[in-house]
Amino acid sequence: MERFPDFTFIVSSSPSDISLSEKATLAISLETLEHIPPDILEDYLKNIRDAMATNAYFLVTVPNEKGVIFLLKYLLKKLIYGDTREYSLKEFGAATLGRMHLVKRGTHKGFDWQLLVEQLKKYFTIIEVEGVQLPWLPPSLNVTIGIVCIRA
Repeated sequence: MERFPDFTFIVSSSPSDISLSEKATLAISLETLEHIPPDILEDYLKNIRDAMATNAYFLVTVPNEKGVIFLLKYLLKKLIYGDTREYSLKEFGAATLGRMHLVKRGTHKGFDWQLLVEQLKKYFTIIEVEGVQLPWLPPSLNVTIGIVCIRA
């Protein structure tokens, strides 16, 4: 980018996109990690960590697709668009109750932000997890979850 000659921006959609030759001082993932297939997410997170300098920050936002927020989003989408992702009755109940291991995974469908936090803890120190829209409420009552990590 011409306006920021001292910065290098890397767009990545797979672990192999991340170069380990230079160490990043900041990594940002906005509404992306829920789209990474679960079978490569661990490698992806490990590669991000390995590409970061010590004490570099990793800022993450992901959607909340479980519990009462799932129910409200589902009902609003049904009312507004008349169409929603396909959930079996069992999956619908499980997502509403936050039992995401019972929901077949597919991008947003079955995505569990709390499981992601646990996966991030394997590679980063979690500094904060909070709701983006209403940070004074628990994250579970927000549409979007913000996660601040640091590479220790």
